[in-house]
Amino acid sequence: GVNPVEAVFVPKKKLTLEETNGEDVSKLYLETDELKVFLNTVDAHRNIMNRTLIYTIAFTGMRPGEAIALKYEDIDLEKKSIRINKTTYAKKSLRGDFDLTPPKTISSIRTVDIDDIIVEKLKELFHYRVIREWIVSDYVFGNIDGIPPTVKSLNQTVRRLGEKTL
Repeated sequence: GVNPVEAVFVPKKKLTLEETNGEDVSKLYLETDELKVFLNTVDAHRNIMNRTLIYTIAFTGMRPGEAIALKYEDIDLEKKSIRINKTTYAKKSLRGDFDLTPPKTISSIRTVDIDDIIVEKLKELFHYRVIREWIVSDYVFGNIDGIPPTVKSLNQTVRRLGEKTL
C-alpha cells in the first residue's frame, strides 16, 4: 500500500516564510524529502505551540502573519477548514504589540482545507493548553501567556531549525 506519510507530503505547496509586509526574512522552499527532514527536526522542538504553528504553515501555505492572527472562531475542526480573514501587522517586533488587519488583498480572504495531521496537532495543542493551565486566549497560537509569537521570532525559530536540518 501507499505509505500515508508519503501521501501527506505531496508538496502541493512549498513552505515559504515571509514577513507580513512582504519583506522576505527567510524563505524556505522545501522539496518533499527536505520537508520531511525539516519536519522531523520540528518534531523534536520542545515548544508545542511553535511545532503546531510551523506544521500549520507548512501544510496550508498560509503566510506566517495570517497563521499568527488565527483565532479559535476561524477554525472548524469538524469541517477540517480554516478561515483566513486577517493578518498581523507588527508595529515593532515586540510580542503582543501588533494590530490585526485585513490580509494584503481581498483575494487573500479565503477558507483553506486542513489535513488530518493538522486537525490532530491542533487538538493536541488545545488539550495541552488546558492541562498545563496556559492563559486562556482567543489566539490559536497564543503561548503560555496567551500572546502569539511575532513573525520575526517565528522566522528565527524556523531558521534555527532549518540550520539543524542541513
